[in-house]
Amino acid sequence: MKPIWFDTSITSYNNAPDLSAFGLHSATLMTAWGFCRKLGGQYDYSHVDIETVKRVANDPVYWIGKESNMLVLDLEIFDLHTTDLPLRDHYHDQLIEAAKIYRNAHPGIAIGYYGLLPQITFYPPLYGSDPAWDHYKPDHDKWIANNKQVLGNLDDATLRKTHKGLCSVVDRVFPSCYHADKKALPMPENMRHWKAMHDGTVKESLQYQKPIIAYLTPQYEGRGELFPVGVWKEMLTHSLANKNVDGVCVYQSVVAGTEFDASAPWWTETLEVIGK
Repeated sequence: MKPIWFDTSITSYNNAPDLSAFGLHSATLMTAWGFCRKLGGQYDYSHVDIETVKRVANDPVYWIGKESNMLVLDLEIFDLHTTDLPLRDHYHDQLIEAAKIYRNAHPGIAIGYYGLLPQITFYPPLYGSDPAWDHYKPDHDKWIANNKQVLGNLDDATLRKTHKGLCSVVDRVFPSCYHADKKALPMPENMRHWKAMHDGTVKESLQYQKPIIAYLTPQYEGRGELFPVGVWKEMLTHSLANKNVDGVCVYQSVVAGTEFDASAPWWTETLEVIGK
């Protein structure tokens, strides 16, 4: 059985289960609070604040009780594909430095960036899977070019390596395999579209030559509404069955303090998939 991680959102539940008792794992998800300085209640998204990174990475307050063998870095605010090469290099430098700081603070923990390797998208990977999606060819081609850029920070015109790429400092890649908005593609009628997106995105991730951990969620993206019964089980089973997927990381949007429901379909279906 391939490994399944749950990112730290599951710890927002009251009475969350002991994942290790089920043979599951926990991953620490690091978002804006681990990268950006907060000013007046708002994060300064203009740059990675290296002092903030150092403070969070080395302060045990942020790590006590967070048993984890994987660190997922999630910062999607920078345009890593801008034609302004000096700016692009600067973004890469900052993200690379942040990854190195977290690695030095937590030796032995596998780390990677979510949503950047490859770039988050839904429709471009569908190109070629169905004639109905052929009009996405321009978006598909741009997506392919963007993903090659991040591999080595390539020049758009020559595809020559201009700068050290973000891929050089990660251990794993986390392709975003979320479902689209419910209004755009309601479940379960369009499960085949999600499967095509998932498989196309995973295939695109092979170029990074790192273990591929598919990022999934049992909810409609951006809404928090859980999928109908059976949908999550089919998605989780499909992802784990993909020969190029080395494991799955599950994200769930949870309001802090929500009481964990062991009878919720997404949880019982997870246990069914792993045979518990």
